[in-house]
Amino acid sequence: MENNLLELETKKGTHLLFDNYSGIVIEKKKYTKYLLEHIDDDKKELIEKLKKLNMYVKNEFEREYNYINLLRENGYLLARKFKKVYRYPEENLFKGFSSHLILITTEECNLRCKYCVYSDCYQNKKAYSSKYMDIETALKAVDLFKNMHEKKVIKGYKDLPKINFYGGEPLLNYHLIKSVVKYVKKISFKNVQYLITTNGTVMNDEMIDFLAKYNFIVSFSLDGDKFNHDRNRVQKNGEKTHEKIIRNIIKFYDKLKYYNRDSIINIICCFDDYTNMEKVTSYFEKLKKRINNLNVIFNKVYEVDTTYYDYCKKRYKENPYGITEKTNKETTQKLFEKYYLKEINEGIPDSIKSLFKSYYLLKNRKKGIMDFYQGNACTLGDKICISPDEKIYICEKANQEMEIGDLARGLDLKKIELIYKKYYKIRESHCFECPIVRLCDVCYVHFINKNNLQFNKNFCERRKNTYIQGLKTLYSLLEENKYIFDLSQED
Repeated sequence: MENNLLELETKKGTHLLFDNYSGIVIEKKKYTKYLLEHIDDDKKELIEKLKKLNMYVKNEFEREYNYINLLRENGYLLARKFKKVYRYPEENLFKGFSSHLILITTEECNLRCKYCVYSDCYQNKKAYSSKYMDIETALKAVDLFKNMHEKKVIKGYKDLPKINFYGGEPLLNYHLIKSVVKYVKKISFKNVQYLITTNGTVMNDEMIDFLAKYNFIVSFSLDGDKFNHDRNRVQKNGEKTHEKIIRNIIKFYDKLKYYNRDSIINIICCFDDYTNMEKVTSYFEKLKKRINNLNVIFNKVYEVDTTYYDYCKKRYKENPYGITEKTNKETTQKLFEKYYLKEINEGIPDSIKSLFKSYYLLKNRKKGIMDFYQGNACTLGDKICISPDEKIYICEKANQEMEIGDLARGLDLKKIELIYKKYYKIRESHCFECPIVRLCDVCYVHFINKNNLQFNKNFCERRKNTYIQGLKTLYSLLEENKYIFDLSQED
């Protein structure tokens, strides 16, 4: 792993070094980079090498050496030696950080969202289907999951088991969801947390009552204000959906209160280059006055491996709606200037914090030792995603690709091992030369190509540039306000 130091320069001209091994950023002075690159070398040897290069100045060297050494002694810097740690897949299955069953209740959907991964804008992905999971399949999946979870508990796992209903639109198979909840109770599978991701359009009063009664964590797909939502999230016949979804979200919230439940209501808001974030966030803040347990999650429609943005350019070419491909960038900048470019960042609305969440995460990033091979990807087996045809996939984002078993035979350790090896090979060949590998959110899904794992150069270059620019921006802002994006102050 050679490229472990990233040089940054703030707007004020301060030169910094991001240390990819430890995750810390320090100011670059005369000897900083040299000392970090040779941190395992003997001090006398370092001095001799510097003398031969005519670079040794005693006072400057001692000052910097003592500072770097102090950081190391306090655990902020790591040795530069790194060894691959490989575990047999069966051992991996029970050492992850999640215990999560995902049931693809159906691959059918009543909407035809313009940016959906199953739309014509994603040529390498499979399209919608009319497959529905039957109850027998779902109950077999619960049995398998219960067995896996109990093994994890024996190994020390303490978090709740989670069962997530996914689609398509999962509520199109509502009777299956009811059957699973009833079965979980019958077999005494205790403390199960239920989740569902829905477009919110097929809900009726019975469904709303059921989901609230059993304290489901419901994630609604809602792209903000009526205009922004309805320009993409429409039914098969083109009918708009915003008003229907809002009615159902409010009904669900009221039912949660009726049953004295405390579940968060998640809002998954997809945005693109044409989204007016001032209007979107303003709408969410108004909605939050009615629904106080609202949590907004913003997801950008990626530019990689899709023709969606080509479609947008044609659709908005004449600017008939008052939006352009610069709308998102311009309105986001206005929000940032309004709420963050001041000495004390107080009273920032929750939706604004969510919009700039990446900076909070970047500032408060994990530091210290991490597994560079695994990276930020899930451990295979943390999630098991079951399709209607009883196949097991690595997660809901790859539920038609990367099969790792089936309900008849369970998890296929050979397939899991093959995925690990392919993933590790990509990481070793490409990611270890990247100066921000510890920050990157890349996982198996980003490398999937026609049911195989292949390095995605286009995606990785974009992500690398995004993180590097994010670090530059963050540390330029920190020079002006050291408390900016400080979680302790904000929360």
